[in-house]
Amino acid sequence: MGWLTLTTPTGIGNGAVAWTLAPNTTPFSRVGVINVSGIPYIVTQRGVPSSLSAPSALVTNSAGTGQVSLTTVALWPNGT
Repeated sequence: MGWLTLTTPTGIGNGAVAWTLAPNTTPFSRVGVINVSGIPYIVTQRGVPSSLSAPSALVTNSAGTGQVSLTTVALWPNGT
């Protein structure tokens, strides 16, 4: 995982496992797993907060156009 990097990848006995995270510039959370002596440790990094001015649109059967306002610092559009 290029976004999650161990800074203390090996050790013996008691200690600490340290890591660094790259910024998450997407609106999606991402999950990584660090195995510490065979025990999985899950790291979840949240995505950039995003919001729409309305959750959905109900339109008639006539032709037309529409739009919704987006508030975010994430890269868009992503089509998902």
